[in-house]
Amino acid sequence: MPVGMHLSVSGGIHKLPDIARKIGAETYQIFASSPTSWRYGEWDPEKVALFRQKRTEYGQQPLVVHTGYLINLASAKPEVRAKSLVALGQEFKKADAIGADYLVYHPGKHLGDGVEVGLERIINNVLAVLTEHQPRTLLLLENSEGSGTCLGVSFEELTALLT
Repeated sequence: MPVGMHLSVSGGIHKLPDIARKIGAETYQIFASSPTSWRYGEWDPEKVALFRQKRTEYGQQPLVVHTGYLINLASAKPEVRAKSLVALGQEFKKADAIGADYLVYHPGKHLGDGVEVGLERIINNVLAVLTEHQPRTLLLLENSEGSGTCLGVSFEELTALLT
C-alpha cells in the first residue's frame, strides 16, 4: 500500500515530486487551489509538464486532489449551487491537467431543505458537471462528520449518491 501525505502546492506544482521523494511519500493529496476561496487560477503548462514527468519517473501514485470546502451542490441557496457547479468543473479541469487519479469531494449540506432534497440536488448537479466536463479523474465521496445539516454522513446516504 502506498504511503503518503497532504502536500502544499504553494511553492509550485512542479516541486511536489521532489518534495515527496525527499520525505519518502509514494503518493500525496493536494488542494489544486485555495480550499477556502472561489478563485481558480490556471496551472503553468511548463510546470505541469515537469510535474507529470517527475511523478511518472518516481512512480508516485495515486495522486489525489481534494476539492475546496466552499463547494455545496446541495445548498438551499441557488447562487451557492451555481458557484459550486462552476467550482467543481474547475476542480476537475485542474485535476485532469496534472493527471490526478482521484478528486475527493464532501457532499455538502442541505441547510434545512431535508436529506432527500439535498441528496437529489447533489446527484443532479454532479451528473451535470460530469456530463459537461467528461473528466478523466475519478470522483470520490468523502463522508462528513455529521454536524448540522451535513450530507454523506451514513453509508446509506453515500450509497444513495452512488446509485
